[in-house]
Amino acid sequence: MQGVYSAKVLEDCYAQNTPADAPDFKRFCAAMRRILESLSALNQPLPGPESGKKVPMEAQLVLLDELGELLRQDDASAGRVLLELATCLDVRHQETLQHVRDLVDDVDND
Repeated sequence: MQGVYSAKVLEDCYAQNTPADAPDFKRFCAAMRRILESLSALNQPLPGPESGKKVPMEAQLVLLDELGELLRQDDASAGRVLLELATCLDVRHQETLQHVRDLVDDVDND
């Protein structure tokens, strides 16, 4: 709201043909910088797979189903599917994948 207030003060000054004083202009500029910084964060692409590989959601779901089935069967091939998933799932899921991979490795080493 400070940005709106600062803009209104400047608008009123200019409408009355009176120069805005330096503190008003500085407050307006600072408010605009904060707004632009907030908006620039919205313009960033969402994190994606490290490889940049675009894998359709359906294919990701198939891999997740396959992983679930392999884990239920205690099949060591789950490690292969985990590697495939690591290349196509969003980086936000990488920590969970690593945790599952660690658990699979623990079972394999027992």
